Amino acid sequence: KESLVAQTVENYLKIFPNDVSYVLSTTQMPPKARIVVCMYKTLSNRVKTSERWMNWFLASEMLIVDECHRARGAELSSLIELSNAYCKYLMSGTPFDYPSKLQKAEMVGLSGSTLVKIENKELIGKGWSTPPVIYMYYNNKGFFANGYADMTNKNLKFNEDRNNIILDVVKKNQDIQGIIVTNKIAHARHLSKYLSDRLKW
Repeated sequence: KESLVAQTVENYLKIFPNDVSYVLSTTQMPPKARIVVCMYKTLSNRVKTSERWMNWFLASEMLIVDECHRARGAELSSLIELSNAYCKYLMSGTPFDYPSKLQKAEMVGLSGSTLVKIENKELIGKGWSTPPVIYMYYNNKGFFANGYADMTNKNLKFNEDRNNIILDVVKKNQDIQGIIVTNKIAHARHLSKYLSDRLKW
């Protein structure tokens, strides 16, 4: 996660030279830069344990929170409520599709009304995003509570028909970089070896 902080600082320095700093887990003193980038957990720990950090945080005039859909968590929401900043921007690329009205009310209470809303079709129109292409394959394998773990291995993780579908997709898209996501390490290792043994590029 600290690599994300470093990446953000690097990009901001291109716009605000000599005016951006950061807070990491090893940072002892509050930075004096005009713009400071940090992880909210690190900042929360500093504010809770140090009066110097608390005063520095309370003196900040602007607060920008990324991934604010997580703000319902106690740690981040406490920081937002504690801040004296007269200007607070909460941003997220994740829809606020909370199942209950109470959860939505909590988010509105922290963030206020929506200032700007960007839809993916707008990003696609400007060439910043691409339309998603979804392929669905039928896997006629049953799963039952009794022996579920064994069925998962046999019908899902180590199912040759299913793995051949993945292999076929990879072959058809060998000119692009792709990512295959699994839930278990053992499945990832098996799939990696399965593909490596069959792909001769």
